[in-house]
Amino acid sequence: MFMKKEIKSSTKGKVSFVHEISQPITAILTYAAVARRKLAGREPKVWEILGHIIEDCHRANELILKERELKKKGD
Repeated sequence: MFMKKEIKSSTKGKVSFVHEISQPITAILTYAAVARRKLAGREPKVWEILGHIIEDCHRANELILKERELKKKGD
């Protein structure tokens, strides 16, 4: 309930939920990419896991972009 109310009021302020969620995903993507570069050649299992995180962040960002496009078409 509280979250719905907060999202609605946020939308009125022209700050969308899509924007709010994309910022932390971008931060996770950045941290994972930096960690992966630092580990190049070492800790192959951790390097692989970070690769999965990066892929998932890219996929989430693609969904966010699609949602933004749908929202623009609906406005």
